Amino acid sequence: MSDATSTPNRLIRGPRASDWITVLEGGPLLWAAGVAHGIAGRIADDVVVPAGGELKLAELRGAVEALVVQALTVLAGDRRRPEPPEEVRVRVQEYAARAIPLERVLASLSLAHGLLGDALLDAALAHTPAPLARQEARRVAAGLHAVVAEAHRCVLDEYRAVHERWHGGAGLERAALVDRVLESGDIPAGAASAALGYPLHRHHLALVVDRVGDADSSLHLLLERWMAAVSPAAVLIVPRGSRAWLWTAWRTSEVDLGLLAACRPAGLVAWAGVPGPGLAGFRASHREAVAATAVVPRAGIVDFRDVELDLLLGTDADRARTFVERHLGALAAGAPRAAELRATLLAYLESERSLSRTAARLHIARNTVSYRVRQATELLGRQDLSERRLELECALRLAARGQPQ
Repeated sequence: MSDATSTPNRLIRGPRASDWITVLEGGPLLWAAGVAHGIAGRIADDVVVPAGGELKLAELRGAVEALVVQALTVLAGDRRRPEPPEEVRVRVQEYAARAIPLERVLASLSLAHGLLGDALLDAALAHTPAPLARQEARRVAAGLHAVVAEAHRCVLDEYRAVHERWHGGAGLERAALVDRVLESGDIPAGAASAALGYPLHRHHLALVVDRVGDADSSLHLLLERWMAAVSPAAVLIVPRGSRAWLWTAWRTSEVDLGLLAACRPAGLVAWAGVPGPGLAGFRASHREAVAATAVVPRAGIVDFRDVELDLLLGTDADRARTFVERHLGALAAGAPRAAELRATLLAYLESERSLSRTAARLHIARNTVSYRVRQATELLGRQDLSERRLELECALRLAARGQPQ
């Protein structure tokens, strides 16, 4: 039941409320909820939804209920132009973003028009004196026509605007260019940046975003609200089925994922890659965000770094190489000296950071162990070996097995 049902029944009555509206079973709003439930069920059963689109009955019911309440309000004497309810706008936007064909959305409205017309006429004629029945029937038909005509206009306007943004010619061209940038190095970054309206030379955080639950807005509106709150330097959105690929550009390497999580609107889940600079970062962060979608989100945002080890178990050599390079940095070099330092550091960590035990294990002097560990940490660029220790040890083991080249 939509929020409209929480409104006291007296608010739906205008100064010219017809008697039959005031005596509807359970009151006008409860009657509207019951009628909407039936209409939504018929729409879901009779209007076939293509693959990739999903009509969620609860959402559909809320939109139909808002339309029924509006029709009753008009028939109760409200002379204002019946602007389509927000619930209807949101559903139309969502269906356009999901690429549900316009003719199916219009067919849903047409079916709702017919079923609601029958319900209103039955209720009106059941409580209207016979001499006034014909006049009341005409009034009901005219009032409902006004409501549905505005809803029809809303469907056309909202659907076309959103569909053009997500799936129209400009959107398709943008998506095709993004695919080329992701898959090929034959496009100059400057030219691609100009065509996309997005600065590829900056630092990038890529995400895959989906809408879940009973969010009160369509995906593109939720994304716009989210990005307005976060305010990155630039945003690039490419729809992919019911989800969206999202890139945020930042002026520095300090990308605050915590801020993104704090500002995330309810109803959105996201999978985030690791921030990276330039065209390489644009591609790598996106690959990681897509890979992270294999993990069911336990919170609003899945950080690739938190699930990287899980994904690594079933990954390929390229991803293993990226993992090693990220966590070892300069220590991942292929030189024999780097390999020697990696072996010493791994033994040191596996020996619970005991210099004596590591020396005995490797048959070298204790001071040699200390010197090599110090050199290794300098190449790592950090002194705290307890930070992401599990990832560090796994990267050292992968490098020792020679999987990444």
